[in-house]
Amino acid sequence: MKPSEERGMFQFLLLISELYIRARFEAPMAAEAPAIDMNFLMQLAEYRLQCYSEKKIKTKSNFYSRSYKSIENCILIRNKSTIVAGFIAAIQNDERRMEPRRADSNIFLIDTACNPHPNFRAYCAVESWARHNPSLDVWFLLTTPRIQDTDRLVSLFHQHYPNLRLAALELDVLFKDTPLLPLFTSGRWADKKSFPVEVLSDMIRVLVLWHWGGVYADTDSICLRNFTAASNTVGWSTKTSLGSALLAFTAHHPMLWKLMQHMNNSFKVGLWGSIGPLAITKVVTDACGGLSTASAQAEAPTICGGVTMYPTSYFFPVSYYNHKLLTKAGGGLDFDKRFRDAHVLHFFNKLTKNEPVRVDSGSVYEVVARRNCPLVYQLATMRSRTF
Repeated sequence: MKPSEERGMFQFLLLISELYIRARFEAPMAAEAPAIDMNFLMQLAEYRLQCYSEKKIKTKSNFYSRSYKSIENCILIRNKSTIVAGFIAAIQNDERRMEPRRADSNIFLIDTACNPHPNFRAYCAVESWARHNPSLDVWFLLTTPRIQDTDRLVSLFHQHYPNLRLAALELDVLFKDTPLLPLFTSGRWADKKSFPVEVLSDMIRVLVLWHWGGVYADTDSICLRNFTAASNTVGWSTKTSLGSALLAFTAHHPMLWKLMQHMNNSFKVGLWGSIGPLAITKVVTDACGGLSTASAQAEAPTICGGVTMYPTSYFFPVSYYNHKLLTKAGGGLDFDKRFRDAHVLHFFNKLTKNEPVRVDSGSVYEVVARRNCPLVYQLATMRSRTF
């Protein structure tokens, strides 16, 4: 086939896959979707639901490539589903409507990358929170409508952790009647210069706490023990900034409403973290009439404006600037002494994702994973000496 003919055929298949996706996810019931028995179209449709702000789709011979704002496509498709309860079970074709209780008994982790197959490191964080908090409901929330369970890890989770739920988000419901709705509907956050995956996560973490209350943790934050921090909690990540990777609030806490208002008004296209740590630090500072940075290095939590602020040693014992320590061989050999106060360890995925963790290396990450996410560690290291 000539390159021009191949390009034409591929464009045709893309058009058919678009129609298939819309038919599949916009049908009133899943059973009413047209039965198109074409494996290639299924694979192409699933691939188009994967994320980052843009993805390349290529033919095997690489004659043709085309970019998609697939995170927008994924969200558009998800929002046109018939699910109205907020979440939907995201595995094994289970479409039960699911919604958390409005209580402090929720723990939320979120993947906003439209990724049907989260990596082992994200799953390690999920397992750690479920393992150390068996009396709490742990929610792993996703923007993809389905999770792939080819390695059977999700099935293992459900066998070992009855408190763990994987669910897909219904974003229209989540943003409705909140100060973040104008920003969400404007689409400015989805600009490729605005780090859309991260910005969407910044918004959703505040929204789930506003609606249902509980704890939010990033998927690169591993829980080290039963989480007993006070409600309405934030943590210092540096000497001058509060972190957004770990938040705990009761539902409808007024600080969250103020935070959403500030996020909506202060968002700037292309400015990293404009509605993340910068926003949280600003809102808490205003509520307290100023903050003493000495509390970041205090031995015990401090309270201001109805919010408990934990020193860096609790949730962010390794700073952004020292992230290489986390994957350095031998860095975790004195783990118990170095991290005796830590409840959570943040691994700065954006900086460490390309640094391999080697089995038996004694790195901080290797020690933490072996202890706190044993199912993920075992499965990941069965196939490779690194993960």
